[in-house]
Amino acid sequence: MLSTAFADFDSSLLRKPLFDPITPHGIFTLDGADWKRSRGQLRNRLSNLRKVIDLGVCEQHFQAFLQHVPPNGQVFDVQRCTSALASDMQTRFFLGESVGALDFTQSQEKKQFVEDLHVIKERIVRDGFRGPLRHLMPKRVFYRSCCRARKYVMARARREVERQSSRIEKTKGGRDGNDFNKSEEISQFADQTMSILLANDSTSTTLSGLFYCLSRDERIVEKLRTSIIDAIGLTPPTWAQLGTLHYVRWVLQEGEESLIDH
Repeated sequence: MLSTAFADFDSSLLRKPLFDPITPHGIFTLDGADWKRSRGQLRNRLSNLRKVIDLGVCEQHFQAFLQHVPPNGQVFDVQRCTSALASDMQTRFFLGESVGALDFTQSQEKKQFVEDLHVIKERIVRDGFRGPLRHLMPKRVFYRSCCRARKYVMARARREVERQSSRIEKTKGGRDGNDFNKSEEISQFADQTMSILLANDSTSTTLSGLFYCLSRDERIVEKLRTSIIDAIGLTPPTWAQLGTLHYVRWVLQEGEESLIDH
């Protein structure tokens, strides 16, 4: 609805100040024609998921996730693990490398980025509820986290854009040489990536809520497992096989509705 009728909805005066320090030209800070253009660019990047998403890489991240699931039904923080899984997969596909949130040997730089992202999201949510009172709260930590996170993403966005440009130049047989357009593309790439990362809680919340619901109904778990094995077997799925997992889709939809009801 927002992609086609954005002008019919009022844009909160609070939204831009909240997101401007971290995504100055992202979909959360723009309005009108600029928002529509940014939304279109982001949609184009995600228009063909089969080209964007490597199922083999997804399997690697899922196996890393399983390393954090304790045996014998022991209690663990599923929200933290699903959040790490979402962050790892999204940064891998958008930045060309994962932040390694599920890695036991995560680098200090990547660990700092994950922490900064948490600080940023928490502050945006809190200030959204505070309204005008947000001006009374100190922002030094928030701005510092925004600066570090932006720098981290920009470095990888620059590398990714230059890699793509190099591939195009080899295809064309010459150098484009338009550094201004390349700089603009890098900034745009960073804004779009940060917008996705700031919104990844919806993915992790859905997954953690679903796992919680499944943990309370062993019958559904067994039925779900049987349906997957019958359709795919015990090997990682292909794109064609994913389309046959009807019961999985129904469980996901039911899980989302349960979260809304509660």
